[in-house]
Amino acid sequence: MLLLLVGGIAAIVGPLETYCFELFSEGGRFHYEGFGLGSFMFANIAAQIAGYYLIALVFIPLGYGHLRLRRWAPPLALALLWFWTVMGVPLCIAFLFALLSAKPLSPIVSMAVIALTCVAYPAIPALMIRLYGSKAVRAAFERGEEAPHWVERVPVPLLVESLLLAFYVVVLHVLILLNGAFPLFGRWVTGLPGIAIIDLVCLVLLLMVWGVLKQRKWGWWGSLLSFATLTVSWLFTLSTSTWQDVLNALDFPAFERELMQRVPLQGYHLAIPAAAPLLLTLVAILRAKGSIYAERTGSAQST
Repeated sequence: MLLLLVGGIAAIVGPLETYCFELFSEGGRFHYEGFGLGSFMFANIAAQIAGYYLIALVFIPLGYGHLRLRRWAPPLALALLWFWTVMGVPLCIAFLFALLSAKPLSPIVSMAVIALTCVAYPAIPALMIRLYGSKAVRAAFERGEEAPHWVERVPVPLLVESLLLAFYVVVLHVLILLNGAFPLFGRWVTGLPGIAIIDLVCLVLLLMVWGVLKQRKWGWWGSLLSFATLTVSWLFTLSTSTWQDVLNALDFPAFERELMQRVPLQGYHLAIPAAAPLLLTLVAILRAKGSIYAERTGSAQST
């Protein structure tokens, strides 16, 4: 019921959040010169809306699966929990940055939001992973549905890898809104060439998702090589870029650029938080190797 509630709220808030575009557009009370496609705030709002839709897309079916005791619900929930274990820190930081920078909050509310966010990352995944690993939970779902589902036949590590790769496809789409800036082995490719590279990388990652879900060896090797290449390209470019290089690539409007230039950052500062999810994703891909090469014995829910 909680999953359905959260998913339903996200499905309602997502469309409502689009009203923020009107608030920042010409004539709105928060308008500034240059707001639109290519500005930080435009991409920020778009990313938040996409986040609401993704939460609804995941939580509503998952809540239904739990209420109906569908056998695909536990492995999918486990995969999402491991996904959150990998991506939880950067997503929580991004959420807090977007919330605290865009909306004035009182100190008490700010502390409460930060506390709840911290609990949501380390505590909930650990408790829920243990819950889904219990024999009682597995037995309850096995009684609820007789026929095995194809999700149940995919090992959880492969589901985790697929979710991570699919999530990076969504993240890459945000870069399209930021001048198509793509970090390519020490330089920034922007505009239409950058969007073309993003398009190609998204297609490759989606192909790898399909291969991994089909439990094909080429899918796993392809995902490892392509994501390792992506990781090296991003981290090398960020670590060798100045903050001015990053701002030039993003090409924010004058108002945003002036604010950003006051931030005492360098490219290697950005490489540090970017390295955590990228390297953890590589670890998750490597961890899934055993599931690709293991014989399919029907114990797909093993983590």
